[in-house]
Amino acid sequence: MAMSIHKPGQGYWVRAMTAGLIGLATVALAVWLYGQSQLVAEFLPKHVWSSALAPGQTAAQAEALIPKGSAVVLRGAPDKNGQPTVIGSGTFSGITVGTTGLPSARLENVRLERNDKGTRHDGSQIKGIVQAAGAVPGAGEAGAVLAIDKSVGEPPIAGNLLGGIVVAVVLVVGALLGFWIVGTKVSTVEWLIACDYEMKRVNWSTRKTIIGSTWVVIGACVLLALMLFVTDYGLQTIFRAMRLL
Repeated sequence: MAMSIHKPGQGYWVRAMTAGLIGLATVALAVWLYGQSQLVAEFLPKHVWSSALAPGQTAAQAEALIPKGSAVVLRGAPDKNGQPTVIGSGTFSGITVGTTGLPSARLENVRLERNDKGTRHDGSQIKGIVQAAGAVPGAGEAGAVLAIDKSVGEPPIAGNLLGGIVVAVVLVVGALLGFWIVGTKVSTVEWLIACDYEMKRVNWSTRKTIIGSTWVVIGACVLLALMLFVTDYGLQTIFRAMRLL
């Protein structure tokens, strides 16, 4: 059944202003949710990480050490016994060079494990990359480890894209809700039409009356302030004469 406007043309201004307020509230909500979407995108699990190589390692050395497409184990900082900790796994997809000119290892399908406290490791804790065959720490493996200086994760969806989707949904829902309230919902439309009718019956003050009333209020405020000033000054004078101040 198609949606049709109930009693079109009646209660125009009240319905228009109501629709405007709904639109303003919808836009404000959309703007707020857009900002929140940026934060949500950053907190989503990241399965792709760009890990800058530690100084002294070149892209050629890194690709020679670990072939592209290899399954790798991600290591964190050494534990209290000096042994490297395993914080997750992933796939080494090669070396990329960013705008800074520094080589970075691109890691895909990253799966981070939980620590002893039950908290999932953070990808920024990656300090080394080693092929899955060398997952177990042991002697003679130091040369096979690709040292990492810093890692940055890529959100599964860009914050701007997520925000744009949320804004579009909110605006569409707000538009449909506004149209339903001011256009098709019979009880609400009848109430808005009645409000418009009552507004037309209001006896609005003229400009001359408003200006006159304003001057009366200003004069009363000034007179009241003078009375309070005189009373306060007189009481101070009396109390000083009585040496109470």
